[in-house]
Amino acid sequence: MRLAILATAVAAAAIACLPAGSAAAASRHPFLVPVSAAATGFGPFREGGTQSSASALRQAFGKPTAIVKNSARCTYRWKAVGVVAHLTTYGQPIDPCTKGYFVNARLSDRRWHTGAGIRPGSSERAARRASKRSCGDACEFAGYVLGLHPSDCAGAQVPSVVAQVHDGRVVALRVLTHGCE
Repeated sequence: MRLAILATAVAAAAIACLPAGSAAAASRHPFLVPVSAAATGFGPFREGGTQSSASALRQAFGKPTAIVKNSARCTYRWKAVGVVAHLTTYGQPIDPCTKGYFVNARLSDRRWHTGAGIRPGSSERAARRASKRSCGDACEFAGYVLGLHPSDCAGAQVPSVVAQVHDGRVVALRVLTHGCE
């Protein structure tokens, strides 16, 4: 009996010392926007994996408030969390709203934030200090690049997270695909 208790205690201690499982390691704050080259997505959404981006977005945020389909593109909107996500087919004969690939998202709710605390409502100055560089001509809007990732397609580091600014304030965090466009 005493040997069984000792064996159980040793096994429990050994399990406690093991690295966290993939489910525990995969969880992050529900409104965190990671800016590291290795991390994809935002909040509970992860880009890539075995399911389509459309399915992963619905799993992460539930049924969209609005869905707009334009031939090979689809836009999902979740008003309660300030997310507008764009999906595409990359020319494949699939429905972008059910099997589409993530292209980018605009996060406008103040709860969305980076590890450095940059969020919609932050000052442009704070975004500039936390940035890797100005967006310049790489963006369709004024902003600062907060995250970069290597791209085989571009052969260089490309933006993955951008703080979009207007009138001295961050108005949204833009999250861009880690895939080739």
